[in-house]
Amino acid sequence: MLVFGVLNAAHAQDNDFMNIAGKIEDYHKKEGPPNILNNDLLDAATVNIMKSQAMKVVGIAENCPRFHEPKGFNLMVQIAINKPSPYSYPIQHMITSECWFAIFEYYKNEMGKVSVEVETGGSYYIDINDFWDLFPGNPGNIECDQYQLPRFFTKNDFSVKDSTAEYFVLKNDRRVITNGKPLTIPYTREQYLKFFIKRKEALLAEQNKGLAEFMQIKEKAMTAPDGHKVTAADKNNEKYNYLFAAQESAGAYIPGLKRNVEETQQKLIELNNQLGKLSVSEKRKPGYYYFGMNSSAKELFEPTTEDDPNAVALYTPNPDYFNYGLTKTSVQLITLIKAVKPDYISKDKILTSVNDCIDYMALKKMIQ
Repeated sequence: MLVFGVLNAAHAQDNDFMNIAGKIEDYHKKEGPPNILNNDLLDAATVNIMKSQAMKVVGIAENCPRFHEPKGFNLMVQIAINKPSPYSYPIQHMITSECWFAIFEYYKNEMGKVSVEVETGGSYYIDINDFWDLFPGNPGNIECDQYQLPRFFTKNDFSVKDSTAEYFVLKNDRRVITNGKPLTIPYTREQYLKFFIKRKEALLAEQNKGLAEFMQIKEKAMTAPDGHKVTAADKNNEKYNYLFAAQESAGAYIPGLKRNVEETQQKLIELNNQLGKLSVSEKRKPGYYYFGMNSSAKELFEPTTEDDPNAVALYTPNPDYFNYGLTKTSVQLITLIKAVKPDYISKDKILTSVNDCIDYMALKKMIQ
């Protein structure tokens, strides 16, 4: 547990400590260059290329005065080099790296001595090629990965709110330097129909499973341990009335469960017919889902078209963003992330200063 002094320092550092010269160290608190994490056991040649690029990024960040000569805090720097995730669709193939800068401020402990925080509430990340980290990971996207279909989202989940000549500013304030290609493209009508069909198929499997379980319960309750068929006559039989109760209870659920199965089967027929009738051009049109209150008109999130007043447009990460004619270690995307816990005033000031000081043109020149 952190002592009160640490917690207090994290929110608003005492001015007495703001001018204490700090250190630049690695994750193991060793002064000097950052340590390198290679958790995916990439080969030495790949690691060396990515390390060289990441060290350029670190150098650009540490040229900012607040990082170049830290005062009032120690700056911990670490580089992580990773393979792309094999589970997110469409699958990306670029090697990624993360440059992590963490602030550990000085404070006065309970003994009145100057000490350093043991936890940080303020970090800065500069990521290379980490495409998937840009996009929301909502539950629907977990389904997409399970179905091996491209992920999707709405403008409310992901959007660009500002831009300069060097970078885009996303809705969540991340700054992104691109290779000039769009980050997102419309999710197609065909893609969303396929997703919705897969979702309905999964629902039908669950409904059939539930129906089978209740039918099995009823079937097992039809015969008593002594072999006789349980009927209404056993209702008042203390020895076997529990079986009659199980029959009635399961039997009460079965008709409704059967209706649910039939409705889902019918919906799947309609959806597959709808998909089958789409022309090539219609398949490529932007996809929309229904987001309205009139459940008699359409089901929530059901596929719809742009002329529906309750239609919500869908987008997906651009599967062709990266130029795979270049090597997997080429720099094609850089993301800058300021991560500060609420009310950590001094850390926020430091990281805001760095975020505005960064030589974005130097970073942009690294993009291939």
